[in-house]
Formats: sequence, C-alpha cells, structure tokens
Amino acid sequence: MPIILDPVMTRATKRTPAQATNYVAKITPKKSISVSRDGNAFKTFNVGDMAEYDSYNLSYYGTIINISEKTVAIVERHTDHLHRLTIERFCWRNHNFDLAKTQASNSETSQHI
Repeated sequence: MPIILDPVMTRATKRTPAQATNYVAKITPKKSISVSRDGNAFKTFNVGDMAEYDSYNLSYYGTIINISEKTVAIVERHTDHLHRLTIERFCWRNHNFDLAKTQASNSETSQHI
C-alpha cells in the first residue's frame, strides 16, 4: 500500500520545526517513489533506476537500491559508496531529473572545468 506525503516535510531540528515543502510524494516501500512539485505531473522512480544524489559543477547520479518511508538509498555508479537521501532532499534533487539531459550537461561541463 502506497504512503502519500502531501506535502513532503523537512526534517525538524533543535532550532526549527518541520516545514512543508512544495513536493508531494507517493512511496511504495522497496519498490517506487513518485514525486511532484507544485501540482505538476508525477515523475516515478523504481528500485534500479538512476537518480541524482549530489551536484556541484557536475551532476552525480547512481542507482536506487532501496526506498523506505523516510529515505532513498542510492549507490554511486563507479564505487560501492552509498548515499541516503531524505525524502525531501530526494524530491528536491530529482523532481525534474532527466538522465539523458544530465549526461549531456555533464559531458559539456567536463570539457570546461
């Protein structure tokens, strides 16, 4: 049974309470996560799909290996290093993720840095 987070909340800290974001997520643990921002169409990611876990000049992406109610685990492509993203951070990084565009952008950028 899917878990629907409408809206996705940030994590609470000692100084700030949890806050609502512009994202909606539908999570089926160990299977898939669907992400929407500001009422746009949902983008669905399944275990085994590629997703972004970090970026600076380049976008770093890897394979989703687990989806839980609170985190999405992504393993780097060339190593076994694991990244656990909160649902909020996953939504922020991947609501408009397009693998082909990311690869093209990385290729272009890597020629200039």
